[in-house]
Amino acid sequence: LAIVVCFVAPSDSRQDWTHGRSKTLALVASNFAKGPGGWLLEGVSSPQALTDPQVQRTALLGSDSGPNLWYFVAPQAFAGNFLDAYNGVLYFRLSHPIQPSPGTPLAKRSVQAPDIILETSCGFQLVLYNVVSNPSVVPQVYAIPLHEQASRWIDSRTKQRAQQIDLLVALSHIRSIKIRGGFFAGPETTHLADVRVAPASENEFSGKDVRACCSPLGDVVPCMVEGAKTVPGAHRYAFSSTPPGLMFECGGSPHSSSASQRPKVFHVYPKSSRRSGGSKITVFGENFGIDGSSTMRIGGRES
Repeated sequence: LAIVVCFVAPSDSRQDWTHGRSKTLALVASNFAKGPGGWLLEGVSSPQALTDPQVQRTALLGSDSGPNLWYFVAPQAFAGNFLDAYNGVLYFRLSHPIQPSPGTPLAKRSVQAPDIILETSCGFQLVLYNVVSNPSVVPQVYAIPLHEQASRWIDSRTKQRAQQIDLLVALSHIRSIKIRGGFFAGPETTHLADVRVAPASENEFSGKDVRACCSPLGDVVPCMVEGAKTVPGAHRYAFSSTPPGLMFECGGSPHSSSASQRPKVFHVYPKSSRRSGGSKITVFGENFGIDGSSTMRIGGRES
């Protein structure tokens, strides 16, 4: 039985990456002033056709000999629990200074594929299509809302539009963020710059206003923090029955194929024991797994 303990990014982890030009803060950012900063290029169709990532001024460069589908892959700093980014924005600048001549066969899209990928450690992805509808020579600023109603995020498990719980789960278990760099059937060079994950503005609800809690039926659902801003779709259940540090589990929404495989506890024996510990506990339920990797936590400690 796996009961996952939440790790919440501390409130003082936000940093001002705009050097006084704006009051917008970022939970994490890359400006490439000192090099690639751990960013990688990931080729999907022809990895060998990619060049190594380079930096020109404050932009990360990626090139291919085409046709090739490839992505800029964010470093480890962009991985982990980014629940505080809920209802925030993923910003970046993208340009294609070298691209095939318009109207030629090489200027066609190489393949229909996501432009933005939120890859999770839960084994699924949330993806966005057609974000970069017209790759431009001039740098374009993209602002991707991290909210289920503002963007058409697609859940890779169901091929359906992601629900609120799916986005909350994904942001709680980010493994990597991928931004598409390869678009054309011909050779191209793509520049990526000013990447940052920013929280919602102070007058809007954010991930700080919602946390995982236990519903009366025992499901993990989004609940509004007491005294916080109203979060559409979140519940007002009391947190008294919720284990400390509970986070959104990987099962996600009920329409997910993995939701039916979530662990279920029917009975725990004994109901009480000595305070000093050491007692044997038997848990009856289903979907605990058979590979020996399942764990159980009692009071936040692995047992």
